[in-house]
Parts: sequence; C-alpha cells; structure tokens
Amino acid sequence: NQYGQPAQGQMYSGQPQMGYQQPMGGMNSYQYRPRNISKKEFFKDYADKKNKSNITSAAVMLYICFAINFFASFIASGRTEVILDCILLIAMGLCIHILYSRIAAVVTLVYGIINVIVYYSVMGSVGGILIPIAGVCACLGTFGLEKEYKEYIDYVQDNMVSSAGQ
Repeated sequence: NQYGQPAQGQMYSGQPQMGYQQPMGGMNSYQYRPRNISKKEFFKDYADKKNKSNITSAAVMLYICFAINFFASFIASGRTEVILDCILLIAMGLCIHILYSRIAAVVTLVYGIINVIVYYSVMGSVGGILIPIAGVCACLGTFGLEKEYKEYIDYVQDNMVSSAGQ
C-alpha cells in the first residue's frame, strides 16, 4: 500500500520469525518472547551469583572432606570402613554440583549433623563441622535456585499466555 505497510496477512520483510512478537506500539519495535530452558541452562546463564556461589562452595567443601577422609583415614591407616563415608561425600558433592539436587543438599545437612554428634560422643571433641556447613550452603543454594527457576518458568508461561492473547 501507499504507506509502506504490507497487506493484511503478509509479513514485514525484516520481521524475525521465531521467538519474537510484534508489540502493539509500532511496526519496527520487537520484544523478545522468553522460552522455556532447562535448569542447567538457567543456572549457567541467569542464576543469581549468590546461589551459584553457595552450590559451588558446598561441593568444594564436600570434595575437601572426601580428600581428607580418603587420605587420612583410608590411605594412611588402612581403615576400609571409611570408604563408605568417602563414597557418600563424593556422591553428595557431585549431585549438588552437577544436578543441583535439593535432596542431596538435605541429605548432606542431616548426615553432617549426625556425623558431628557421633564424632563428639565418640571422641569427646567437635569434629567434622565442615560437612554440616556444606549442607547449609547446599540447601541455601539449591532451594534458592529452584525458587528462582520456578519464578522464571512462571514468567515465561505468563508471557506466552499474554502474547497468545494479542
């Protein structure tokens, strides 16, 4: 037509096709339509630094506890019963670090508290305090990440619904 606009049903030649929508405000301003992404992508690109830091710190603390247990108890003294403790520590660290598992975070916290109580009752002094600290960091990070991710998914769904109505 005479105003440079396409006829009804035609697209603008420069209009992006996927992930964009034309807003009510004008023909040359486009808004990005958010998309659903995995929790792993969300963590990598959008998660709050505090949650990332808590998750990474918890995993590193568990890796350190694993190394101390493995080298001090298993290698140095040859106590084979410590291997189960080592497996649990490395498994919880990996589940928290790679999968952002809230279950692993809670198990780490509970295990750490039980570990401190048992150590105190057997040895008479406080020991193994790094595990419950790692559990607290893991719980803060994984639950914070889950809350953040749920808010993002709700935001995406709200925007998809509102853009479908336009």
